[in-house]
Parts: sequence; C-alpha cells; structure tokens
Amino acid sequence: MERTGKDVSKAALVLGGGVIRQESYREVVVDLLIEGGVEFGVIEVVNDVAEEGVKGLVERAKAKSKARE
Repeated sequence: MERTGKDVSKAALVLGGGVIRQESYREVVVDLLIEGGVEFGVIEVVNDVAEEGVKGLVERAKAKSKARE
C-alpha cells in the first residue's frame, strides 16, 4: 500500500454495506490498513452511508453558521 503522507489519525473511516458489516471481514480490512501504516482515529460502521453523510454535512454547516454569529 503506497503512503500518501496524509495523517488520518484524526479522521474517521465510515464503512457501510452488507459485507463490511460482517465483523470478521471488517477486521481483515482494518488490519490490512494498519499493516500498511494507515490507522484512522475512528472507525464506524453504518447501515445507511448516505444518511450519515448528510447528517454530518448538516452538523458541519450549523457549526459554521454559529461560528459566524
């Protein structure tokens, strides 16, 4: 796995889909990432990736709006 030089220790890896929700498969994927030097700060498995993405964008927009006040 080629390193990009980006620090993802404060980033979240959000996984969704039938296969990745299987704990044994997810562990293999995460272990391979770690072996390649890629370790996320948070790993979360969700049922509906689009819904969670929208929620995150809304929260971010609200926080920016409050910061401008």
